[in-house]
Amino acid sequence: MFRKILLYGLPVYLYALESLLKTIAAVNSESLLGPTLAGAGIGFLLPLTDLKQVPIPESMRNELSKLNANIYYPRDKQLVEGIWVAFFASLAAWMYSVFLTFPPAHPSQLTHPSVLSLPVIIGCVVFAISMILCELKERIT
Repeated sequence: MFRKILLYGLPVYLYALESLLKTIAAVNSESLLGPTLAGAGIGFLLPLTDLKQVPIPESMRNELSKLNANIYYPRDKQLVEGIWVAFFASLAAWMYSVFLTFPPAHPSQLTHPSVLSLPVIIGCVVFAISMILCELKERIT
């Protein structure tokens, strides 16, 4: 139940955090491509935290439910633990990319108009990592 609340409420939480950060800094920025990409990537990570169902006979499933036990793939369990780390790291990266969108432009940003800005690069990296983790999760058996 907690995971569902986290998953379905994620866009609201991200919007609230972004609004809070912008309110604290007293800015009104429209450059949200990087944070949006990062937020989309974060949205892909939460569903990956569920362990995959192992196909087992119905009789064994009934016995396990009587014992209140579960079975899972060990590699899936390890991947899920890594996904939680990636989730929180991505959340921090998203917050940093939002911070970088505040004017005045921060010196750490790439400022040449033909080069992607640092928030966009952060968003692309978070999104790419989430896609890679999605593919890894699909291949676990």
